[in-house]
Amino acid sequence: MKTNTHKNDLKSILVIVTGFLVLYFFTKNEWLFYIALSVALVSLITPLGQHAILWIWEKIAHVLGWINTRILLTIVFYGFLFPISLITRIKFRNLLQLKKQGKSIFEERNHLYTKEDLENPW
Repeated sequence: MKTNTHKNDLKSILVIVTGFLVLYFFTKNEWLFYIALSVALVSLITPLGQHAILWIWEKIAHVLGWINTRILLTIVFYGFLFPISLITRIKFRNLLQLKKQGKSIFEERNHLYTKEDLENPW
């Protein structure tokens, strides 16, 4: 009986081969077809070859994940968060009321609490 990891390994090999074939059909580079064919044959003939291909694939995926997170986080920070922070600093000078405007930043609130105030605190 085949194990579940063996099925997942075969699925991963199938995805790799399919990816190379899709790239071949879009770019018409012959070497992509030969890579897909060799990956399929090597993984079907020897289990050691299959594990080697999956090990290389996991290392490539790890490097790409490391690079992509850095690029995406940089784009989000400098493209979205940094401009918003600049706009709020220019428009609202003391938004968090961190700077003293008098003796104290305490705001006195004269409010009589009722049971409705405590029912939904959020």
